[in-house]
Amino acid sequence: IHASEPNYTSPDERIFRLLKANAKEIAGLDIKPIIITGGTDARFLRAKGVPSIHYGPGALHKAHAYDEFVEIKDLEVVVRVMAGTMLDFIYGR
Repeated sequence: IHASEPNYTSPDERIFRLLKANAKEIAGLDIKPIIITGGTDARFLRAKGVPSIHYGPGALHKAHAYDEFVEIKDLEVVVRVMAGTMLDFIYGR
């Protein structure tokens, strides 16, 4: 059995605020923070003080399903939102 300590990045963190702003400006999306169960490699980044969030294309109920897929148009939007967020995080906003 493998276990890790619960962890999350607060929606008050700058990285989330930047992502939310970019999603709104670029795609007209009003993203909301959620907490889900499961484990990801983000826990290793958070342990080193790197704020980490999960954001991506597709329907959450399709994740890891037998017929999982992502629409190309959704992938394109996510790439633009993430690129804007990274640039804002690095260069300041």
